[in-house]
Amino acid sequence: MGGMMPDNRQEQVSDSFADAARFYHHRPAYPAAAIQWIADQLHLDGRGMMLDVGCGTGHVCLRFTGKFARIIGIDPSEPMLAEAASIASRRRLTEFEFRQLKAEDLPGGLGLFRLITFGASFHRVNREHVTELVYGMLEPQGGLALLFPPVPWRGESSWKAALRRTVKEWMGMTLGGPFEPSQNVVGRSSFGTCEVRSFQEDHVWSAGELVGFLLSTSLCSPGILGSRTHEFEKDLAAALLRCHPDGRFHDVLDTTVVLSRKP
Repeated sequence: MGGMMPDNRQEQVSDSFADAARFYHHRPAYPAAAIQWIADQLHLDGRGMMLDVGCGTGHVCLRFTGKFARIIGIDPSEPMLAEAASIASRRRLTEFEFRQLKAEDLPGGLGLFRLITFGASFHRVNREHVTELVYGMLEPQGGLALLFPPVPWRGESSWKAALRRTVKEWMGMTLGGPFEPSQNVVGRSSFGTCEVRSFQEDHVWSAGELVGFLLSTSLCSPGILGSRTHEFEKDLAAALLRCHPDGRFHDVLDTTVVLSRKP
């Protein structure tokens, strides 16, 4: 489920996301059905606080607009936080606050929360340690929601194979990673149990969106590619268009949510 970096590489991840924030808009939004399911399970009513850990540009927490009195996003990357704050400001959202803080440095005096969320960032932290930290930051009946976003390289279509092959040629690495399922990690924690749901949506990518998505990741960010970024963009776009000259890449986006509750 999501993620590409081992749990103990937080410092390297911060560096590898350099200059990636400006490409985050190429990532599809989390489906409304997933957000509403979490809201229904936790009986969210516009009160209390939410914490989004590893918030990046606010891809998760901005989807919960109107569901809390206050929403805090934390991330180690200053450019990510600046972009998140800019988006919230443009939308005239006043309940949001963004702070530069690592997950491992929680609780950080932030208070108690009705909901704590992670996106793909959960695979970039010490999962066992951080799960226990956030357990202590939840109100009774509060929830931990792990939202694992869809990624365009999973699947058997020709364009997905071309995408994987191009990235391996450039980066010398295979996309994805062998992770223990997050529900197992949560199951061993103080939470004890969790519920897992999947939400699927049909989607059509353009070549530019697929290239932009890759540039928003820790593996292929401009911070990693450096002066080779433009050549990578051209090479990947050409490989994709050889598969579909019309520039339309059909996909089924599969978002997985792992939800746990504090007694």
